[in-house]
Amino acid sequence: MNCVDCGKPLPPRVAGLATRPAGDEYVHSWFFCRPCGVYTRETWIDRWSGSSTHIDRVEKDVGDRMIALIAQCPRALDDKCDCIVHQTVGVGW
Repeated sequence: MNCVDCGKPLPPRVAGLATRPAGDEYVHSWFFCRPCGVYTRETWIDRWSGSSTHIDRVEKDVGDRMIALIAQCPRALDDKCDCIVHQTVGVGW
């Protein structure tokens, strides 16, 4: 994964969250670029009609809040987890 701002390779993801609203799986992966000070969020979506990937730029303050939220989930990459984090986020973001 490369930074959406500078295009440089990013270190491993700092957080990930999988959800399954309405049967479609969403996997949100968060990466932080220290030189740019922004997050790159990659969202992979697996739908019945095929999969797609979306890349977004997220400001540090917003990303920091999302990372803190994800950290509260005991099984963040389990799309069947029914914790409050998964219930709150849904498709979201």
